[in-house]
Amino acid sequence: MGALAKINRLQVWIIGIVLSIIAIAGIYIGLIKPLNERMTAADQKYEQNEPTANEKQSAENDRKKANLEVAQAKSDWRRYERALMPTINLSNLFTAQRQLWNEQINVLGPKAVRFLNADPTVRVVSQNFQVPAPPSDPNAVARKVFTYPLGQVVVSGRFNEILNHAERWNRFDRLALVTGLALTGNSPRLNGSYAVTVYEFTQADKVGPAIPQATPSTGGFPGGDMGFPGGPPPGVPGADFPGGVPGGEFGPGGIDPGAPPPVP
Repeated sequence: MGALAKINRLQVWIIGIVLSIIAIAGIYIGLIKPLNERMTAADQKYEQNEPTANEKQSAENDRKKANLEVAQAKSDWRRYERALMPTINLSNLFTAQRQLWNEQINVLGPKAVRFLNADPTVRVVSQNFQVPAPPSDPNAVARKVFTYPLGQVVVSGRFNEILNHAERWNRFDRLALVTGLALTGNSPRLNGSYAVTVYEFTQADKVGPAIPQATPSTGGFPGGDMGFPGGPPPGVPGADFPGGVPGGEFGPGGIDPGAPPPVP
């Protein structure tokens, strides 16, 4: 007790300061120092992995090249689309429906028949082209692609003539696929049979709003075997053919060979 009495107030302050420093050092060593070390390690790792100026420039060049390739691909597709696809613009579904009806009723069938018969190197033995009925609901037009299995064709000619005739569909101004080519008969005159399918893509940056449906009409659309319920949209060309949808041999009523061709 006597020894403690000899400690003056200044000494007490010094002892307190020393103890505080020890406590602060313990907190730093136990908590703050590890955090700083982890932060320093993270900074070093970032600096080691940070791309160099050359790497950044190379990445930028790759990005610019990719943008150019995408733009070129879009340009090529637009040119391809103009050459091989009818205009069916989905930004307005009612307008798109009229465009689709015109394509399926007036354009595609006669166009395919004329193209088939225009090849003088072979003789067309038979063909049964049938264009499927278009949808009566304008909302059903909102599709990216329409597939038309037109039907079977049989032609007669020499071996190379039939092969060239089948390849000739690559020059049809719609996207056509020839499948199942089979040869029969005795050389030099052979018969070649195959099927033709046409694919048509629609266009739209954004599909238009859906169209509310009214009560279906029971009158139907005069068109031979087509019989589209509800009738075509107003103003569709070819809606009033009394003998059926025109299209050469592919539709009832036939087509007058001397008549001017439909406007695509």
